[in-house]
Amino acid sequence: VEFIIADVGELLTNVNLYPNPGSDFVKLDAGTISNIQSILISDMTGKSIPVSFTKEGRSNYSINTSTLRSGIYLIRLQSNGATKTLRWVKE
Repeated sequence: VEFIIADVGELLTNVNLYPNPGSDFVKLDAGTISNIQSILISDMTGKSIPVSFTKEGRSNYSINTSTLRSGIYLIRLQSNGATKTLRWVKE
């Protein structure tokens, strides 16, 4: 399930998050977007959770989710004024 929260500037389309559900790392394929400015994760109560991520290639990212408990999370991406929120499940 994907949600588009805002659509301003460069459109964040064709963004893939996998595996979903996942465990210690989640991969993000940002499609044609080469510069994601921020990746924020929050739990279902809205609490922000700090995580680290690394860029792997032009538009691929690896997000370290090893410190997260099992549950449902929202991953918010921001790039050039556009925001996209994806639902992700940690097993």
